[in-house]
Amino acid sequence: MCNVNYLIEIRRFNTFAARTRLPASAQLLWYKLIEIMNQHARGGDWCDGFLRIDNPYLLAYFPMSATALADARRTLCESGLLEYIPGEKKRTPPAYRLHYFSVCDGKGAVERDYPREIGADSTADCPADCPEIRDYSRNHPNYPSVYPSDCTTVCPTDCTTDCHGNTPDFHDTNINYTETETETVNPTGKTNDDETETSAFSAGYAGAGAHEYAYGWELSVNWRDQIGKVGYRVGFNLSDSQSKIVKYNSNESGILTSTLSNGSTFWNYYEGKDLGEIWGYEYDGFYTVDDFTDTSSWKLKEGVPSIDGYNPRPGDVKFKNLMDDDRGTNMISGGDNTVSNPGDRKVIGNNTPRYLYGITLGANFKGFDLNVFMQGTGKRDAWIANNLKFPLYSDFKFIALYKDLGNYWKPVDAANGDYTAANPNAEFPRIYGNYGNQGSNYRQSDKYLSDASYFRIKNVTLSYTFPKAWITKASLSQLKAFVSIENLATFSSLPKGIDPETLSWNYPAFRTVSFGLNVTL
Repeated sequence: MCNVNYLIEIRRFNTFAARTRLPASAQLLWYKLIEIMNQHARGGDWCDGFLRIDNPYLLAYFPMSATALADARRTLCESGLLEYIPGEKKRTPPAYRLHYFSVCDGKGAVERDYPREIGADSTADCPADCPEIRDYSRNHPNYPSVYPSDCTTVCPTDCTTDCHGNTPDFHDTNINYTETETETVNPTGKTNDDETETSAFSAGYAGAGAHEYAYGWELSVNWRDQIGKVGYRVGFNLSDSQSKIVKYNSNESGILTSTLSNGSTFWNYYEGKDLGEIWGYEYDGFYTVDDFTDTSSWKLKEGVPSIDGYNPRPGDVKFKNLMDDDRGTNMISGGDNTVSNPGDRKVIGNNTPRYLYGITLGANFKGFDLNVFMQGTGKRDAWIANNLKFPLYSDFKFIALYKDLGNYWKPVDAANGDYTAANPNAEFPRIYGNYGNQGSNYRQSDKYLSDASYFRIKNVTLSYTFPKAWITKASLSQLKAFVSIENLATFSSLPKGIDPETLSWNYPAFRTVSFGLNVTL
């Protein structure tokens, strides 16, 4: 087991990536792997062994090819951040093992500016409920289930090579700097040495070179004291970072989105882009019957914006017309899908987690010891579109209407031609007429942008160490009883069922209660 601090890992990786000019594709892979590790950690205890993860599962999160994924994996290995063992085609998924920035010494997470080295012959403690080899199911379409297998401390016999083609042995990992050579990334974006280069790093995105300017800051405060016989400790850390593409050797036209061969759409890089930015339309209420000349032709009145490719009806979302082009005047459209002509879209938010914080509280008295760990994100936007967010989103006929989604726009009596709004202050657009114009109503807009900030009580542990006088007769050195609650409570404005850490509607972060005895002979 390894005592890992998730926030420390994120902060140190961001600094490491900037200093070593780590490609963007490698960063995306690392973020997904650390997210999986954090999802299944028990408090600060993370299993530091291998995890089996299907390539198709990882590729679902990458706007790139399998070749780009392999390149990202190779880069992480060469940087000393990852061990990788190829799987057996159609039988065994590949195995991944992260090298953490925290020290695995059983005394807590200690910050380092480079990843610690893990040998393939590691004898790290690995209890039955946290095996070194975890098999992630191929069958679930959204999120892998964990199926523990026998705990092993070495590579299984059917896995013989790492991503370099060698038997896994990472004792010779070489990081090209030491702690005394590092510089502090500060809000000015300047380094502490005399070089003219800023903290920008060169990143390869989908095979094209990009230069990214990353800047941020971090604050950490810890206090430990004692009042009488009661000892107490308080810790608080806060960090923030942002990134901007300052140079990109591709996409000279500034195309905003592209479509992959499988039909999925992803957002391109372009010079001047703030990483994580969310483009969308500006909400301007709902169309009402007063916006039309009559209810037979449904012709819009002069000055009322139309929507490219759609015929609006009362109850449809109306958007603000931000610019006109060759398509027409006062028409809502996506323009040329470029930065210079995005149509009526603008940047409405950013999904980069901002103001990451962690709080640790502790107290001890006469053998009792209480530890509380809380974490959260102070600011983050997210675009979430599913059946928990919008009424009858995936199928207007054969899907349940979930809680709090019943306030959709309703006409007084559509059957008899009365399209006056029965609830003019509705939260959601119309569903009458076979959910007409759904594609327009639920396009990305500031109206339905989610606030993804959250606060979570991650772990509460209470333990009691029995006095020596009680246990010496039993020839014991130490006897400790404990009870621990994981994921005690989460506070978020997201719909219930969506995890604010992963922004997904899959397996929840389980609340678990564990208790036991630690006996030392």
